[in-house]
Amino acid sequence: MNLNDEVQRDRLFRAIEASYRELEPFRNLVRGLVDEYVCPGYGAQNKPRREMLVSLMNQAVQAYTMTLAANRPRVLVSTPVDELKYFAQHFQLAMNGLIKEICLEQTIRKAVKDAFFCVGIVKVHMGDSAPVMLETDLWMDPGQPFASNVSLDNWVHDMGATEFTQVSFAGDMYRVPFEDLKSDMYDQSVVKQLSPTTKWRFDEEERLDRISRGVELDKDEFLPSIDLLDVWVPRERKIFTFALAHGRKFVGKHAPLAVMDSVRPKMGPYRWLSFDDVPENIMPSSPASHLAGIHRLINNLTRKSSKQAREQKDVYTYTPAGADAAKNIERSSGNQWVEVHDKNDVGVMKIGGVDPTTQAFTLGMIQIFDRMAGNLSAQLGLGSQAPTLGQEQLIYGQV
Repeated sequence: MNLNDEVQRDRLFRAIEASYRELEPFRNLVRGLVDEYVCPGYGAQNKPRREMLVSLMNQAVQAYTMTLAANRPRVLVSTPVDELKYFAQHFQLAMNGLIKEICLEQTIRKAVKDAFFCVGIVKVHMGDSAPVMLETDLWMDPGQPFASNVSLDNWVHDMGATEFTQVSFAGDMYRVPFEDLKSDMYDQSVVKQLSPTTKWRFDEEERLDRISRGVELDKDEFLPSIDLLDVWVPRERKIFTFALAHGRKFVGKHAPLAVMDSVRPKMGPYRWLSFDDVPENIMPSSPASHLAGIHRLINNLTRKSSKQAREQKDVYTYTPAGADAAKNIERSSGNQWVEVHDKNDVGVMKIGGVDPTTQAFTLGMIQIFDRMAGNLSAQLGLGSQAPTLGQEQLIYGQV
């Protein structure tokens, strides 16, 4: 595939645009599930949010993250060859130092959270590093590995495939300062045809011209920037970098800015994490999508009980014969003895209050949520699950 040919690029970008549209329902789903995860007061209040009194979804996310990505990964390098033990130990220290330097634990933790809501995508990079001498006269740059998270909002892949290893393309979008395109890794003949773009869509030509000349910037950006798209094509075993057009993004107007060989033809630079794969569908289901309905039900019931509790009131009653006794009781303080002729002449009538049936049903739903989420009580150590220590250890081991 010659992507310097405009016809070939248009064909690729039409396929990318179609798949990006097909991913729209999943992007909308994730946004709704994240709303269930965060508190109502989080961020800008663009739309009214219902009060959330029991954030079990937040607790489930914490449990998954603590279980799967609690600490920084560590590497153990060993060898049975005595001559290589020093190198193994040295290599182990270097690997653990690199993992700490690139903050790999944060990337993995973010991937687990993304997979809880839909799918976790990690992009593996190879950056420049110090040369290494292999022979007496041969030096090479092995590259320094790095990993970053890819948001589903910035992701696109071949939606016609039934699993990720069968896609004909996959890619991610990102935004970089326009000055970075002056690097040697980009084709400068293509860079000369480009100009900075805005993240937003404006119909005013004068405004666009000001942005392209660097006179005016997006308010949240310090430097003039541009959107890029990395496209991995397994058939070609290459990764192509394109500049995205403003407004309608997927237009193959310019030739690739850069072309890089893909080291792993099956997965390319991307790693895919999912919990609930769906047969014959490339997009997985997720724990959050299964738990969202019961989470909303629990909060609806809790809000109902909360309203009943706020509306509950005590009304004091008395008969005409007990008027004097009622006045004495009203003027009395706590723990004071008051004379009444007949206790039936005065009384208290309770109105409203939490319905015991609703409260019991809510507690039952919380237990079902705990079970569907994979026994959160055991994962988070919130309470005993069995009467004996041995049974408790079996439960935690299973979790």
